[in-house]
Amino acid sequence: MNDSRRDSNFGRRQSFSGSVNTGPPPLSVNVTIRDPRPIKDKAFQRTLIHNLVNFLIQSGFQYVITTKNLYQPTNKIFQDIFKFLYLKLEPGHEFQKKFEDEVPSLLTIM
Repeated sequence: MNDSRRDSNFGRRQSFSGSVNTGPPPLSVNVTIRDPRPIKDKAFQRTLIHNLVNFLIQSGFQYVITTKNLYQPTNKIFQDIFKFLYLKLEPGHEFQKKFEDEVPSLLTIM
């Protein structure tokens, strides 16, 4: 009986992590992420709009905003809210380009 071969592996920890992938999927894999929120539900929409109006008011939004404004916001209202929220994230940012030209690059770097 050859005990030296058996003893050479005795006491070694075996690793099981070699074949287990615990990280994010590779970028080449197309993964569809489904939003679990009921965004088409009118009650859910009312709640979110109410929360947004309260946040804007409490945070010092300088324009008059109501829940009615947010059900079908104008481009100006949307732009004012977006700029206000973005400045909360990047207080020193100065909007210099046309809104439609600048926003895609801002969203990309977020």
